[in-house]
Amino acid sequence: MSCLLAKQTSTSLKGVLALMILIHHIYQQTLFGSSSLLIDYVLRSFGYWGVSAFFMLSGYGLMFSLRNGGGYSNKLKKKCRNLYFLTIFLVLLYWLVDSCFNLPVETDLLIKSFVFGGTIVGGGWYLQVTLVIYLAFFFLEKFDSSRIVLYMTIFVSVLIVLMMLAHMSIHWYISLLALPLGMTLYLLENKLIPFIARNYFRVLTSVIVLFSLATICVISRENSFIGKFMNLLSYFTQGIWFSLLIILILQKININNRISNLLGNYSLEIFLLQGISFVILRNNVWYVTSTANYILLSFLFTMFLSYLFKPLFDKILVLR
Repeated sequence: MSCLLAKQTSTSLKGVLALMILIHHIYQQTLFGSSSLLIDYVLRSFGYWGVSAFFMLSGYGLMFSLRNGGGYSNKLKKKCRNLYFLTIFLVLLYWLVDSCFNLPVETDLLIKSFVFGGTIVGGGWYLQVTLVIYLAFFFLEKFDSSRIVLYMTIFVSVLIVLMMLAHMSIHWYISLLALPLGMTLYLLENKLIPFIARNYFRVLTSVIVLFSLATICVISRENSFIGKFMNLLSYFTQGIWFSLLIILILQKININNRISNLLGNYSLEIFLLQGISFVILRNNVWYVTSTANYILLSFLFTMFLSYLFKPLFDKILVLR
């Protein structure tokens, strides 16, 4: 393997991660399988782990594009603009759907949906944070591209602190450290690939142990200052260990197939449109009470909406 993440593998991985996040959100709505503490913890964590891996892929992709694409600054500038256009479209779409089902939309939240710090869009926070990260990368790369990983690590750390001080929900920032991880993986992959090949099981075992220790600390929830600090630190690092574990697994297992590749091509739509499915199924007009029916219909509606809106998403994201 000449690189840690080939393009087709990245696409297939996005499909798997999008499915994880969809399962996580359906579980939040239904609590299916909650009688098992292990299943409950895993399904509650699916979203966080999946988003961490998405940010890792973003960091890797940013560095790949920077080092291999001519006119990268202009491309990234257009990408930021088009992401904001997509945000505007999604805010209007969600507002329309909520209105159709008599769901109130707070003016303050609606305004934040166009800026930062809140959104009526399911998964819209991810778009807002991604847009901020892309803008930071755009300006910092122009300042000094040779130290872009260091600068982005500092920026992400400051962004995390600011969001914590603003008392924003933990899901806004808990996965962000995976972004500089992805950037670092790209820079070091020529050294990492032979090292991993020589020491695969040792590295794999180490990452599994670190991931397990972080998980234990997260579950423990001690009330002492040190306990709370270790709990928060473990939350941040757990996403890193999960992302590294995925990278290691992909070195041995080929996940490229028709289903994962198809899901990968629709991953953004699945992520951002599943919230509409939930509104359609449970609202002030009707409410699907059967858990089995809700799970099945959530999948079907999400896939249908993703298929329906993908051509429009593609047109918005490639505007010149």
